[in-house]
Amino acid sequence: MPPAEDFAALKGMPVALTGASGFIGGHLARALLERGARLRVLARHPRALTGLAGAEPIRGGLGDAAALDRLLDGAEILFHFAHDMRAGAAENLSGLSALLAAAAKAGTPRIVAASSAVVEKNWPHGAMGAGAMPARPDPPIGYRGAKAAGEHELAGHAAATGSVAISLRPTLVYGPGSRIWTAAIAERLIAGPVILPDPPGQAFAVHVADVVRAALSAATAEVTGHAAVLISGPEPVGWEEYYRAHIDILGRGEIVLQPREALLARIGPPGPEREGQPLAARLSALMRRIVPGAAVDALGARLRALKPHPAGPQAPDPWLLDLYCAAGSIDPEPARTRIGFSPSVDFAAGMEMTAPWLRQRYG
Repeated sequence: MPPAEDFAALKGMPVALTGASGFIGGHLARALLERGARLRVLARHPRALTGLAGAEPIRGGLGDAAALDRLLDGAEILFHFAHDMRAGAAENLSGLSALLAAAAKAGTPRIVAASSAVVEKNWPHGAMGAGAMPARPDPPIGYRGAKAAGEHELAGHAAATGSVAISLRPTLVYGPGSRIWTAAIAERLIAGPVILPDPPGQAFAVHVADVVRAALSAATAEVTGHAAVLISGPEPVGWEEYYRAHIDILGRGEIVLQPREALLARIGPPGPEREGQPLAARLSALMRRIVPGAAVDALGARLRALKPHPAGPQAPDPWLLDLYCAAGSIDPEPARTRIGFSPSVDFAAGMEMTAPWLRQRYG
C-alpha cells in the first residue's frame, strides 16, 4: 500500500490542473483536495467533474486564453495532465503552447506535466530511466511525437522564464478507471482467448496511485530548470501474470501461448506512427466539445460491453506484440534523487486496489 505521506506543503496552496476529468488527472485532483490544496480545474463541461467537490471549475478549453488566465491567476503550481488521444500531435501541442504562454504571463513558478515512457530512447527493450531528452521530432506525429515535442516545449519554457518544469514519464498506468491497461485487458479476456508470445515479456506497469504520488512529490521537490523522470512500479511483472491476475478477479478468461518467433513472423514489427485518426475517434473528439466527456465515455463503455472485441482468439496488433515481448530494465535511482519518489504499490497490492472497480464494471 502507498506510504502515509501527507505532502503538508500543499495544504492551502493555490494549484491549477488540466485533465481533471481524465483517468490520471481525476485521481490527482482527488489527492490534491484530500491534502487541502486550493484546487482550480479547467474543464469544457464543469458538470462532468463528479466527485471533485471543493475544486473551483474554470469553464473552457486549452484554446481559451481568458479561461487559461483565470485558471493560472495566483497558482503556485500547474499540473498539466490533459491530452486528447483522439486529436493529433499538432492540436495537442497547440494547446500546450497556449497553456505555456498563459503560464509565462501569470508567472507560474512550477509546472508538473504528464509525458510518457514512450519517449525513452530504449522503450521498451533496453536500459531506461536516465531522463535524457528525446530527439525533437520534425514534424511531431502521433502520441510519441506529441510527448517528445512537448518535453522540448517545457524545457524551453523553463529556460526562458526561470521557472521549474518537470516531465513525468509514466509507463503502463493501470488501476480503477484505466481504459487501456485495465478495462481493455478485461474486454480482451471476455471476448476470447488472449494470445501471448512464448516466452512472454515484461509489463512495465505502474499503479495510478504511484503516478499520483510522483506528481505530488514533483510539486515540492528541489529542482531547477527542466527535469524528466521515468515513473514505473516497484518491479516489472510478466505479461502472463498480468493477464492471469485479471482472470482471477473476473472469474473468466483464457491465455494461449504461441511461439514468439511465429507471432513476430505473422504479425510483424510496429510500423511508423501515423497522425490520422479513425472516424470514430474524430466523432468522439467532436462530441466532447458539445457534451461532457464522461457522457461520451459512458456511451462508449455501453457499446463496448455489447461487443468489446471480435469474438475469438485475441491476437495482438504489432504495437501490442512489441510490448508483449518487452525485455528492458528501469533504473529507479533518478526518480528517487530528482523528485524523492520511490514506487510503493507492488502488483499484488495494485490489483487488490483495482479489483472492486473491475468487478463492478464487468462482474
